[in-house]
Amino acid sequence: MSVEPKLSQSYVNFKQEFYENFKELFSSFSFFILDKDLKFFYVNKKFKSLIKVPILHKPLQNFLGEEEQVLIELLKSLKENDKLIKEIRFNIDNQIFLLKVAIFKNKKNQILCIGLEINENEFIDLEYIHRNELFEIIKLSLECGDLKSFLDKLLLHLTKIPWLSLQSKAGFMINHDEELRLISYYNVSDSLVKMCARVPFGRCLCGKAAETKQIIYKAHVDQDHENMPEGIKPHGHYNVPILHGEQLLGVLFLYIEDGYPKKQEELEFLKKLSPILAMIILRYQADKEYQEAIAKLIRMNEIMVENLKKIHLLEEFIDTYVPDVIKKDSLNKKNKTVNFYIENNYYLLINFHGLIQFSNTFPLKKVYETIEQYYNPIIDCIVEHKGDVEQYLEDRIFAIFSDSSEIVNCSLKIKEIIHHINEKRKAFYLKPFHFQIAINYGTTFFGIIGSQKRKNWMRFGDTIRWLTSMQKKCEQDQIIVSEFIYMKEKENHQFSKPFKIIKEKNSSQYLIARYLLS
Repeated sequence: MSVEPKLSQSYVNFKQEFYENFKELFSSFSFFILDKDLKFFYVNKKFKSLIKVPILHKPLQNFLGEEEQVLIELLKSLKENDKLIKEIRFNIDNQIFLLKVAIFKNKKNQILCIGLEINENEFIDLEYIHRNELFEIIKLSLECGDLKSFLDKLLLHLTKIPWLSLQSKAGFMINHDEELRLISYYNVSDSLVKMCARVPFGRCLCGKAAETKQIIYKAHVDQDHENMPEGIKPHGHYNVPILHGEQLLGVLFLYIEDGYPKKQEELEFLKKLSPILAMIILRYQADKEYQEAIAKLIRMNEIMVENLKKIHLLEEFIDTYVPDVIKKDSLNKKNKTVNFYIENNYYLLINFHGLIQFSNTFPLKKVYETIEQYYNPIIDCIVEHKGDVEQYLEDRIFAIFSDSSEIVNCSLKIKEIIHHINEKRKAFYLKPFHFQIAINYGTTFFGIIGSQKRKNWMRFGDTIRWLTSMQKKCEQDQIIVSEFIYMKEKENHQFSKPFKIIKEKNSSQYLIARYLLS
């Protein structure tokens, strides 16, 4: 089951509006894209009007003069994000024209080219300079992964434009519920960062630019410059509101030299920059909104899956963790309380030597992985032989069976499993673990203990105490069985000679036992 994320209308519409804005920006450019084989992948109307012949999906070299063939090798050598400015001499039906082209290679291994038709006597006008710079800013936005990194690079880039005559200081404030918040800055004082962290609309130059939605030019620091950081020096400003229609997204503030005159060509560039930055910011914000919606959707689905797993685990809990005696005799009763049972069964006890010492020495994760390496195949073996694992007692496994042949065959298989794991561990210079296996038959008492708030089960009786004594007296890597087991299985398996097991120290009670050999 999945849920589609509900996105805002701004996200649904932003891409179309974003690229239409670019289309308008590039309308007077000759714009084309070459694929990895240097064939024309896309051409705009301006370029088509210059070429006047079918060109799409054809190689670039078919339309170059002989002296321009070296350009092909140059384009092939471009790496991702490489850029250059090149005059290309096109030969179209023996008619020659020059095109000055800005070229760069994107992540899709495509080469993007943009330029204006010129000849040797034409002057590249101011419009071309502005659009070339806007093109660089758009390209910069495509290279950055988030809004903050883009704005940081943008401020540095703007202060390096030679014809803008800016000081090496700048900042950007985002609109957050009719309050400007400083989110990116370059080469400004700590005092300014602290003072201008939040600026209401109408206060100081940035606030006034936000309120009026007009570019503010100031040649000097005057009474409108209300925020006066410590150590402020004479300077001027361009404060540029970033607008998407009537929607204010933020304010860009740039520093100029004190007394610097207003220049119309700079104001025109900043006016063109505003909608471009607005579309870039909207794109980043929409991407972030989309990613957050996807992350929320993924988390919702994860929670749903987790809840379904919990329900499934509850259904499986009885089969996995509750002894058969409770499952069989209690779960189908209206009265769920099991008081006391007396049972005759076959009992298996497996003990691992040194496992407790190992757990006190090594990291817990390593201990867990080691225990799992042994326990997983052993438990599977017990279940396959119709046994029921009833308890894990630190370094021991306790299980019950209802059939003598199953418990004996299971014990021999477990011996084989442990030997195989030990050999693998030795090959990697890891510590092997030795074992003792004891098998007994007899009567035990099984009951539920505890209050109504918390209950547990336990099994006890003389059979269990004898089983423990047998395990303690068992030799390393051997299977010890009681005489009753021997009598049941002597026709099917080989056993050692009998010997006595003393129940407790200083006790006269004993039990006849043997080793199961095969």
